[in-house]
Amino acid sequence: MRGCPLLHARKFEFPLCAGLEIGALYGRGVGYPITSAGHQLFVALHLAPGVFYAPHPRVAVGAIVEGAIHVVRPRFTVQNLGLVYHSALASVRALLAVEVRFP
Repeated sequence: MRGCPLLHARKFEFPLCAGLEIGALYGRGVGYPITSAGHQLFVALHLAPGVFYAPHPRVAVGAIVEGAIHVVRPRFTVQNLGLVYHSALASVRALLAVEVRFP
């Protein structure tokens, strides 16, 4: 889920997005005498400011930098070996975009 107030300055737009991501991560053991599969919940809070330039009302180009704090982090363990995976506390991604806008 994401909400984005949009600020305007002439042909520039500044989306200030915030959101909540909820999902599940699936893991399955491979290469061990006894294997099993499991699902782990993950929850992340997102902030994603961006800038777009709209040279035409139906076309815009821009970039967004999205940061996330992972509130619930999945982890998987192997018996007699311990923790084999634990997701990161935070993440960042950058997006470049070309928008074609329909009326």
